[in-house]
Amino acid sequence: SQRMIIAYLGSYRPDKNVYSWMLSTGSLGPGLSWDKRIKCLPGNSKFILNRESWTARLVHRTFRFQESNLSYQDHYERLKKAIEVTMSLMRIDYAEWVLTLSGGYDSRTILLHLPNPKKINTLTWGLKHSIKEKNSDAYIAKKIAHFIGCPHQYYPTDISAHLSLRTLFDRFLSIGEGRIDHISGYADGFYIWNKLHAQSVSGVIRGDEGFGWVSCKDERDVRFRVGMPLLTDFVNLSDPLHQIGIVPNSLPHHLNRKKTESIPLWRDRLYHQYRIPSILAALNDLKLSHVEIANPFLSRRIISEVRKLPDHLRTNKKLYKDIVNAINPGIDYAQYRSTARTKDLLNQNETISFLKKEIRHSKVLPNSLKNILDKEMAPHPNKIRHHMNINVLGFRAFIIARMNTILTKDASLL
Repeated sequence: SQRMIIAYLGSYRPDKNVYSWMLSTGSLGPGLSWDKRIKCLPGNSKFILNRESWTARLVHRTFRFQESNLSYQDHYERLKKAIEVTMSLMRIDYAEWVLTLSGGYDSRTILLHLPNPKKINTLTWGLKHSIKEKNSDAYIAKKIAHFIGCPHQYYPTDISAHLSLRTLFDRFLSIGEGRIDHISGYADGFYIWNKLHAQSVSGVIRGDEGFGWVSCKDERDVRFRVGMPLLTDFVNLSDPLHQIGIVPNSLPHHLNRKKTESIPLWRDRLYHQYRIPSILAALNDLKLSHVEIANPFLSRRIISEVRKLPDHLRTNKKLYKDIVNAINPGIDYAQYRSTARTKDLLNQNETISFLKKEIRHSKVLPNSLKNILDKEMAPHPNKIRHHMNINVLGFRAFIIARMNTILTKDASLL
């Protein structure tokens, strides 16, 4: 917990490099924290504390994608076995754990591989009307649960009428420590997660994975697709950057594309080294105040096999989807999401007015940035590819300002 560390240290020393990453990606960026003294544990590593000598050491193993010279069938069998073995080794109490079920590939694959799928409680959430929309996540998930015969619940995530925007935003930032801007799934004020905790649910099984990502045409496309665009990638921000007083961000050396890397290989390495620990983990952090999280598809056994695949079997999760399609019980995959989009929530007059007021009073944000946001934030902004949505930019600026206030208070807690 960044907040607990800052409270323990009794001071807050902001890392202003985070500001540009929050504005461009809605996250803290690669390996960064709000406080410059707090370091993320690297992937594939152990931090070992010797409690007798009171010394600590970091054991970090590097990793690489290295294609194995195997046939399609051999790759197929190896990845299939890795999934089956991983799932067979899961030891959970079905009475205390639930599976979040969507209409896509990942959660249904986990469900079909559980030793006793009929015993697991399944859960889907989204907007109230989505459960009736054919081919939506909510509709398909209910269909899958009915086919398997497992208990299923649907929770609406429509914005809570009982919470003020101040309470909603503060709850989101306090619990998630401002690591991510994806607020739409929590517009209910964490009702779902409070209820699961109250029902003594110990943990939730999720389908985060690294089987491969979507096809990309160039390096900038890769950065956008993995959720890592730079401020200079946005056409409407590249010119006024020097005016708003924010230093442009750039990829750290270890995440730059290597000369030996193809576009698909670099894309999937960024997914593993950036998107999983900086985006997906931040989303899990929001839930970890209430339940434990298990992501079986991120097991070493499975990830190791993925990194041996050729580019074409990772692109669009080709090989993994072939494996899933072979066991799919004939139920279509969802075509529509059931949850709202954050930019839709931020496109409402009430939200815009609230954010503008908060931004005006910020002592952290540059005045030039505040003036631009105050002038340009409005409903229905242009939706142009590689243009930053100005309301999203405003919300991210608000996160910077509000987290500065929260963390400054945390520093005086003890």
